[in-house]
Amino acid sequence: ESELTDTQTKIKEIENAVPQSISSKVPGQPEAISGQEVQQGEPQAEPQVAAQEGQKEEVVDISNKEQVTKLKERVSDAVKTRIVEQAEKGINTLKSVLPNFNIEVYENTAAYNTAINEIGGEVNSAGTFSYQQNEDGTFSGKILVNLDTANERTISHEITHGILLGKFGDTPEVFSNFHNQIKGVVSESDNARLNEFVNQYDESSKPEEYLAELSSIMSTEGKTLSPDIITKIAKIVN
Repeated sequence: ESELTDTQTKIKEIENAVPQSISSKVPGQPEAISGQEVQQGEPQAEPQVAAQEGQKEEVVDISNKEQVTKLKERVSDAVKTRIVEQAEKGINTLKSVLPNFNIEVYENTAAYNTAINEIGGEVNSAGTFSYQQNEDGTFSGKILVNLDTANERTISHEITHGILLGKFGDTPEVFSNFHNQIKGVVSESDNARLNEFVNQYDESSKPEEYLAELSSIMSTEGKTLSPDIITKIAKIVN
């Protein structure tokens, strides 16, 4: 059984150790990233969302309230409904650090894989964080969610990638130091669980994936790592 209560207490002690006002670091230049987080070199065309009358839309723009309402009417599974609701709530957090981002929910794996193939991501995955850096140094992109395979941690996991990118840029060395320090306050059982999860990724991606999954696990326990909290913790450990 998870010992997240102890983990949350220790993280709370860390976040309370510094003042509320902390400036963000300047984003660095991105490098190629493998796994479910995809850096885009060129803007990709948005998938078509128009559907013929009587047919369901295979991809829903979470910022489009009409599309989301219709999606929730079609979805009968309770877990899928909660995932859609998480995306509705999460888009505000995502846009608070990355204004030029959106969340797209794909109703089936076939439609999701088609979109993933266009950006060079991992097919059949639960979710993907895809981005590009613009000429002015800002980032734009989207989170793609596969409603067939996503779970109640998927949205939080992918949004944490967005928080880390928005606050620190694409800086693997920062994430590595962040990970090395934060794992010292994570309970032994949670640390084992997280390490098992990140073993599916290459070494350079593991620290960021560890942090993203930690946030997603905590969200299922009613505790979230907000952009401010993540910034505060990182300020201490870097």
